[in-house]
Amino acid sequence: DGNLADMDLNASWVPGLIGGALSFDGGDGLVRVADTQTLRLGQGAGKQWTTSLWYKKMNQTTDPVQLLAKQSIASSHYTDYNLFLEINYAYWGTGASTDAGAWMKTPEPQAYVWQHIAGTLNQKDQNSGTKTIFLNGRQVQTGNYFIKTEANATDLLFGSNFNGLLDDVRIYDRALGAAEVSELYYQGLGR
Repeated sequence: DGNLADMDLNASWVPGLIGGALSFDGGDGLVRVADTQTLRLGQGAGKQWTTSLWYKKMNQTTDPVQLLAKQSIASSHYTDYNLFLEINYAYWGTGASTDAGAWMKTPEPQAYVWQHIAGTLNQKDQNSGTKTIFLNGRQVQTGNYFIKTEANATDLLFGSNFNGLLDDVRIYDRALGAAEVSELYYQGLGR
C-alpha cells in the first residue's frame, strides 16, 4: 500500500532469491519503514496476521539479530510482531518475552543458505489465540497464546544487527494456512 515509499534505507539492493534483496553488513545498517495504520496490527478478538520473509545469513553469530520487528513504545521486550535470530534459534514473537506463549523458537538452519521463515497469529478473543512458526515451508510449532498486546505507533524495522540478505518480506492481515506458507516457500525456490 505504498509503505516502502516512506522508508529510510540503510542497506543496499543486490540480486536476491526473488528479484532484488536488501543486503546488510551486520553493523548499524537497518531499514526503517514509517509507521502507518496498516502496520498497526495489534491484537484482539478476530485479529489474524502473518509475517513472512526469506533470509540468508552470512555468518554464525550468537548475538540477537532482528530480521523484522515492530516494537512497542513501552519497552523493547514488548512487540506487535518480531522475527529474529539468536543463539542458533529462529524466533517468532508477539507480546512480552516473559508472557506465556509469547515467543516460539525453532533450531535455525545453517548460514550461507536461503531460509524461509513465517509466523502466524489467529486471535480467538481479547486474550487468547493460536500462534504458529514455519521454517522452509514446514510448520514446526503451534501453540496457544494467552496475552494481549496493544498496537503501537512505532516504525517497522528490518535487518538490525544482521549480516546477510533479506528478500520477499511480506505482512498479511490474515493468518495464512500451512498450504499457503508452503506455497510461498516453493515459489521462492522456483517450483
